[in-house]
Amino acid sequence: MKGLEEIISKWGYIGVFLGTFLEGEVTMVVSGFLASQDVMDIRMVLLVGGMGGFLGDQFFFLLGRLSNTLNLLQRLNRSVRYRKARRIVRRYGPYIALFSRYLVGMRMALSFTLGVMRMPFRQFTLLNFISAVLWAITVGFMGYLMGTVALKVLGHVKKYEELLILLTVVIVAVSFCIKLLIKRWEEAKL
Repeated sequence: MKGLEEIISKWGYIGVFLGTFLEGEVTMVVSGFLASQDVMDIRMVLLVGGMGGFLGDQFFFLLGRLSNTLNLLQRLNRSVRYRKARRIVRRYGPYIALFSRYLVGMRMALSFTLGVMRMPFRQFTLLNFISAVLWAITVGFMGYLMGTVALKVLGHVKKYEELLILLTVVIVAVSFCIKLLIKRWEEAKL
């Protein structure tokens, strides 16, 4: 078990960054949980998770800005998620950037759409930064508190550690697969 713990504590932050760059809710909860078990450092989880979320949204915003140049819009107009994101941005305006992280599965689409709709870069960057910091803290600590509660409920979690880590990895993998299936199902309905 020590080997798995060492691997996670050494390389887990790369996983946190990559997971939060793309979406990140599950990644932050799991990482917060692992921090509560002293496998990861909660400060690093919050820092890396916030940075990954911020840079991911900046990337998709800039991709939206370049979408006309890259001829992406014609393909995206068939995407359910993109059309939904356009409706949300039209209804709530640019300040949706503050709350896009809490709309599960819509974060990348909303950042992209805000870029397509030419939201000012500075305004998006400021709102994105504020949102990334608040999101990383709230979601990361939610996972941390879940781990703390689990420690009190289960007693000394160390004896269940291997099972919990395996269960966590399985939950993340299944969540990712379900997300992909839902996306394909939504696009097939068109």
